[in-house]
Amino acid sequence: MKYKSLFLTITLSYFFSIQCFSFDKNEISPYLFKKNIQNFFLNKHSFPLESFIHSGLIFSNDSMEQYNSIMDFPPFQDYIDRGEKLFYKKIFNNKSLSSCLKIEENKDFKYPKFDTEKSKIITLERQINLCLAELNHKKWKHNDPFTMGSVMAFIKSKNKGKTLIVDLPDIALDNFNNGKELYFKRIGKMNLACSSCHLLNSGKFFRDEQLSPTIGQPNHYPIFRKAEQYYSIQMRYQLCMKSVGAEPYELNSKELNQLEFFHSFISSGIPINGGVYRR
Repeated sequence: MKYKSLFLTITLSYFFSIQCFSFDKNEISPYLFKKNIQNFFLNKHSFPLESFIHSGLIFSNDSMEQYNSIMDFPPFQDYIDRGEKLFYKKIFNNKSLSSCLKIEENKDFKYPKFDTEKSKIITLERQINLCLAELNHKKWKHNDPFTMGSVMAFIKSKNKGKTLIVDLPDIALDNFNNGKELYFKRIGKMNLACSSCHLLNSGKFFRDEQLSPTIGQPNHYPIFRKAEQYYSIQMRYQLCMKSVGAEPYELNSKELNQLEFFHSFISSGIPINGGVYRR
């Protein structure tokens, strides 16, 4: 078993050792980086930009047909319905999460965002908990599918089709760069990075699944895997880190918030489509 594991590690390290970009990822502006990486995938896979909301499903007509069939009557609809009730429920002084978040008033979807006054990244989960605190309600755990997960799934499904727009003020540049550094950092026993799988190797098969492209991934989270298994984008980061033999950062940690901020910025301009099924 030990030798089998060693062989797998060596094989994977070789397979994913390819250099990911022909341009210097460290010396260009974030806006040029976003333009280059989106053009890279547009040229590589020849799909329109909005198609990347479907992530790895775009590589298989059969997978898209299965997805569309399941989404006609999603088995996790109870979670979304519960999220709707929690979202509009009057909590304090006749106010609700809906009246605090005011997401429905916005033309675009702008989470995560950067709070310039507090110099902090505000993910949607963090904003929900900030609103709960304003409403004298206890905060929710980020991985609780019956509260935070249900509301997240409802918000993303309710706002399906809005364009993800992540603003990057100058004061947030370090957070962007730290997130980018983590995305390209090789970690764990397998010595792999996020970029090892999802840049040049996107579309290739790993086990029985095709690797999804980098851009568009945050746009379709949260997801429900195997019908009812809830995952936020940060929970998915954790799962990937465990899979390569690394100790994952905690949910809502500085590191994962910066990674999500970077990942969402380079996926700006693509619509959102969260609260959906994935294998």
